[in-house]
Amino acid sequence: MSSLVAFGLMSPLDRWELAEYFGEAVVIVGVLLEYLVEFHFLQKVGQRRRQRKVARLGSIVLLFGLAIELTGLVKTSQLTGGLISGLDIEAGDAKSKASAARTIAGEADTNAKGARTEAYAAEGSSRLALSSAGTAQNLANGASALARKAGQEAIQRPRNLARCGQTHRI
Repeated sequence: MSSLVAFGLMSPLDRWELAEYFGEAVVIVGVLLEYLVEFHFLQKVGQRRRQRKVARLGSIVLLFGLAIELTGLVKTSQLTGGLISGLDIEAGDAKSKASAARTIAGEADTNAKGARTEAYAAEGSSRLALSSAGTAQNLANGASALARKAGQEAIQRPRNLARCGQTHRI
């Protein structure tokens, strides 16, 4: 009685196993009756009739026990076969789900590798953009410095031209 169902009820498999055990017990009783008859424990004067009755009873009990045991064995085998086939179906479903999960995981891994490659490319582009921005900033600073210098020279040039005696402005 390995598995008791709710409220103490047994499963069909457990009931048929018990029937097998009961049949085995009945077979043992029948064999004991046969043993008693065979080995002359009941062979006293005037007990010949009783000996035949016990021998018949022993044979009937033995056949009844074997019938119970065989029926229980067949039913137990059927139920066990049903359980095994159900487990085979569940195992097949689990195997197909695991295969699908492996496929999805492979696709996710491929997508992750692609995303990693794109991230590295974006990082390279970002570094290139930062470098270009730095270069542009340097050029802009240089241009600004040149513009300031040109502005200062433009302010100073009319003064220099006025000193030289020239009156027009540039």
